[in-house]
Amino acid sequence: MRNLLLLIFMAVPMLAVAQVPEELEAYAYTHNPKLLATYKAFERSVQEAAQVKNMADPELSIGYFIQPIETRNGPQVAKLSLMQMFPWFGSYKAQYASRAAVAEARYQEFLKEKALLKVALTQAWFPLAEQAHLLALEQENQQVLTAYKTMAERQFENNKAGMVDVLRVDLMLQQSITEVEILQQQRKSLQTNFYTLLNVPEDTVMKLSDALVPLKQDYQPLDSISDQHPEIVATQQMQSSGEMALKAAHKAGMPQFKLGLDYMFVGKTPLEAPNSGQDAIMPMVAITLPIFRKKYKAKKAAAELVVEEWAFREAARRNALQQDLENTLFELTKAQKLLNLYELQLTESRHALNLLYTAYANDGKDFEEVLRMQQLLLNYEKQRVKALTSIQKIWAKYEYLQTGQE
Repeated sequence: MRNLLLLIFMAVPMLAVAQVPEELEAYAYTHNPKLLATYKAFERSVQEAAQVKNMADPELSIGYFIQPIETRNGPQVAKLSLMQMFPWFGSYKAQYASRAAVAEARYQEFLKEKALLKVALTQAWFPLAEQAHLLALEQENQQVLTAYKTMAERQFENNKAGMVDVLRVDLMLQQSITEVEILQQQRKSLQTNFYTLLNVPEDTVMKLSDALVPLKQDYQPLDSISDQHPEIVATQQMQSSGEMALKAAHKAGMPQFKLGLDYMFVGKTPLEAPNSGQDAIMPMVAITLPIFRKKYKAKKAAAELVVEEWAFREAARRNALQQDLENTLFELTKAQKLLNLYELQLTESRHALNLLYTAYANDGKDFEEVLRMQQLLLNYEKQRVKALTSIQKIWAKYEYLQTGQE
């Protein structure tokens, strides 16, 4: 299995990171412990529903008279009884419908966890790409600073600048080296987050492109959460379960019937009689008398409270999802605006840096301004990468909120 993952990871090194590879998503769906536990809860609910679908087991009893009872036809030596209980009409159907609704709610919980797992995978995947990109930027920055240091030393040798310019570059190089070390150490932590979702060993080898691309999808902002969203459907199914439980509670308060048959074994009498030794058959009917009503009233009240509880839960869940939607749309718009700003600032900063560098090469002045602009350019590059990551992570959450939309 580990070799399979290694092949998957190595198959996507040149991928422009726009989404988690489908192979990794599929692997997570079949190996993530939390998702699997949710599915097992659904399967358990299905089996619990099946338990109330069938009739109760019949009762068979056998009795033997140690001291036979004498009758006109002979002594009764044994008795065989067979009984079957029948609930009120529709009782089993109502109980099954209640349990089946719970099972459907559990399935919706599974769909919710599956969608949330996809969000979590995305939000763990893009920081890995971000880290790789930031590391490349910092390493490129070191090369630029090294070139600046060479020029500063040349300007110092030609008496066009002071030694302080060389020291300034050294300080910035030391800071850049530290940043690279921190980013390299951060990699393991980010990989652990992703591997935890896949449920794979931490020492799994993963190759990932450092490419990050802007989100180019056109989308129509949602006005509201769909009624088919798994979180909404789950609460509605629990309400349905309560309604059917109320119906089952009503039927539980009705009489139950028991049909039976007794077969009595009769021995022969020493006297000659027409029916001597003839066995006896006795059909029987029994009915329960539900005259103690408190427990049935309590069952009905409990079922009614379940319906009311989940109605409130549905309203609360809908409000929370709607609030999440509003916040997500705001964050998505904000991140896109920041991305546009950083790209504009990058263009202007590069132009300004070129002018400053040319001026310093000619007269050896304003080297501090060259370094400041270089750091500003690096900062804008980093902010752009972080904005791209933020957009992808927010979009993943937005797609979750779209679940159920046609």
